[in-house]
Amino acid sequence: MACLLLLLPLQSLPQLPVLRIVAAQLAAEQPLQGLSIAACLHVTPETACLLQALAAGGASVMINANTSREAGEETVAMIQKAGGKAALCMGDVTDPKAVKHLVDETIKQFGRIDMVVSNA
Repeated sequence: MACLLLLLPLQSLPQLPVLRIVAAQLAAEQPLQGLSIAACLHVTPETACLLQALAAGGASVMINANTSREAGEETVAMIQKAGGKAALCMGDVTDPKAVKHLVDETIKQFGRIDMVVSNA
């Protein structure tokens, strides 16, 4: 994807009411505190909101993207600006070497992987 995705704060996407409710609950309760999540997905406004919700719940999020580095970097910046932990690892998860790199980078950044979210 060559175009820049406009990534908006979760509250500004009215078409995601369930995710907004879940994000608010995650932020209030922090049930993911200390967990490390590796997320393999196409970074879109919707998936960026999902990642923001996971980080708001206390998780450290490694974003693996294969489409837009710029969108991935924007998502990481938004999570970090909100006080969350996030990093970006570009790669194609159909390539075993890229998957190994994702695993290695997640462990390097966050110490372990507790959960994988795959929407690739």
